[in-house]
Amino acid sequence: MDPVTKAAISAAGEKAADVLKSESQAFLSAVLPEPGKALGGWFADWINASRHKNLIKITAQAKRNLAEANLTPKEVPLNIIHPALEVASLEENDALQTVWANLLANAADSAQTNPVQVSFVSTLRELSTREVTFLESLHKAVNADEKGKRPLAPHFKIGGFTEEQLLDLYGQAGLLRNLKPGVFAASLEVDGHGYEMETDLSDFRGMMDILIRNRILKEYLYPKPIRIGNYGEGPIFSMASSSIEIETQRAYQITEFGSAFVNACRAQREQ
Repeated sequence: MDPVTKAAISAAGEKAADVLKSESQAFLSAVLPEPGKALGGWFADWINASRHKNLIKITAQAKRNLAEANLTPKEVPLNIIHPALEVASLEENDALQTVWANLLANAADSAQTNPVQVSFVSTLRELSTREVTFLESLHKAVNADEKGKRPLAPHFKIGGFTEEQLLDLYGQAGLLRNLKPGVFAASLEVDGHGYEMETDLSDFRGMMDILIRNRILKEYLYPKPIRIGNYGEGPIFSMASSSIEIETQRAYQITEFGSAFVNACRAQREQ
């Protein structure tokens, strides 16, 4: 490569970096309240070069998100912006950096269409790309169902999802390590299906545990046991069962908290 071309490429790279830094600085100036503005330099001092680079990329994207939606960033409360910036600076995965940028942009959205709660920061910190990818797939499925474009389960009338349905979405999202999407549709039994199904099913249920623990999803049984009570007196009636054994299944719903969290993790243009 000749010296002129090399110098031009280097200059272009430096210019692009300067643009990112400028956008990042503009975002931080808008969202850090007094006396938080004095802490702007503190962030640059204590985070290492890698974290600083992550933070610049994420906050620059947050500013672009707002600009694309014709929104101006507003001041964000310290109890949200400081922990969010600290945790976001640790994130090196591109997909998760995008989610952090979305969260910061929604927190700074002057319209507060999807407000960010303080607990959203710690919740997002708990999630990996697997959970984030699954939640995006679930969000799209719920919206499609609500619009009547894609009935998820004509037989399932209680407003939730069966485990089979969520496994299907898990596969459609490309999260299966060993098996192809739809392989769980016939059966959830591990015995006889080999190591591949066992590991994928274990991964899926581990993810579900994380989402339930973080109150994004809730689990319940349906139908509920039928209570019949005791309809008489004496030893015969006292020994009678007070309920009828019926076959139950697990079902899952997105919580109100979970719905608000997912919306706050999406870009304004995707709302």
